[in-house]
Amino acid sequence: MIFGGFNNFALVKCEYPLPLPEEVSSEEMPEWSDFDFETISFSQGGLTDPFEGTQSLDTYSIDEEGEIYKNIIERVYDESEDGLVVVKEIDKGIERVDHSGQVVLTGLHSTDTHDYYMEFKFLFWKGEFKEVELLNWKKAENAERREQEKKFKERLAKAAKKSTGFRSIWNKIVKVPFFILKSLISLSLTTIYRIEKWLTF
Repeated sequence: MIFGGFNNFALVKCEYPLPLPEEVSSEEMPEWSDFDFETISFSQGGLTDPFEGTQSLDTYSIDEEGEIYKNIIERVYDESEDGLVVVKEIDKGIERVDHSGQVVLTGLHSTDTHDYYMEFKFLFWKGEFKEVELLNWKKAENAERREQEKKFKERLAKAAKKSTGFRSIWNKIVKVPFFILKSLISLSLTTIYRIEKWLTF
């Protein structure tokens, strides 16, 4: 789950054992190796986007031994048939990160009944793991939040449906006269071709 600005955060998957509160059961928690934490501790590592002037999203992992690895992604920019910029990502493997200092991971995990906000602080020296501690842990019922989210998605769906209907009508309005124009041009070319053929020996 994302909390910070796009320009300076990265996503981190963590396989290292986390110091969870004693009252938390494993059934409540996600599979941590698949869970995305957010951090701004690697804010200097983003790649500049030549089209937006922002940074592209970097991803890292902390393995079971506490070592940090960065996923190396080559981003190739291309243009689609519609004239839109398309970003293709090519996986180039991983590289070990010799980070010194703290790495603060924040995350939000949601179940059918509760939201869990969490914050952990890791300490590293030249890439070597030193310690990890729990900075923040909050559990809250999410019935109201889920209801608001449902209503928001319904409004988006209605807006998208209206937009699709408008595009369909607009496309028909545009295509009809152009179809007529293309037909007239085709007819004119056919007539000109016949006259040319009739006049030549």
